[in-house]
Amino acid sequence: MGCAKPHATHWQDLRSRPADLILAQPGVAPPARGAGFDLTFLTSRYRVDPEAERIDALESPVEILSDAFQILLLSYLVAPHGGPLSGEAISEKELPGGATFFRGPHALPVQEVVARYGTDAAGFAARARFLGGEPLDHGDSAMRFRPFPSIPMTYILWQADDEFGASMSALFDQSITRWFALDAIFIMAGEVSRRLVDPR
Repeated sequence: MGCAKPHATHWQDLRSRPADLILAQPGVAPPARGAGFDLTFLTSRYRVDPEAERIDALESPVEILSDAFQILLLSYLVAPHGGPLSGEAISEKELPGGATFFRGPHALPVQEVVARYGTDAAGFAARARFLGGEPLDHGDSAMRFRPFPSIPMTYILWQADDEFGASMSALFDQSITRWFALDAIFIMAGEVSRRLVDPR
């Protein structure tokens, strides 16, 4: 169950948005029964009920949803529709303002993924496939995820060898800034990284 609560203004923003615009977001649908909106993150489904101010995991009802993740889901529901992909993959530092934002405490949270899979590219690929990732031909293993249906991101892993330590980089379609501000992109990457490392 979703235990943590986003701020009241997040819920008010959702209630103020016309339902037809919310349902136009890729991956969002009305529930078969009950109120609210169902949406997809990676391979999981969630129900957001703006009147009850509640978010539930549909497949895993004991899943604890962090404050940040709940805010991310709400942000997606009220985001301006980002339109088609640009087809240009860029790093977080190439996003407008990214070179300043994505450093220090806001550096993309990939180090736990590197620590887990730095010598296990096959294990990284297997876990990524379980989360809906698609393989690409980069590095020792590269996987493209769809956290939300129209928002791809790619993790590229270089395994450790005798000369260099393991490393990982992330790429985003340039269109992502039409959907999300930088802090939401940071939260999204953090949730993808967490699910790669934590099998629960």
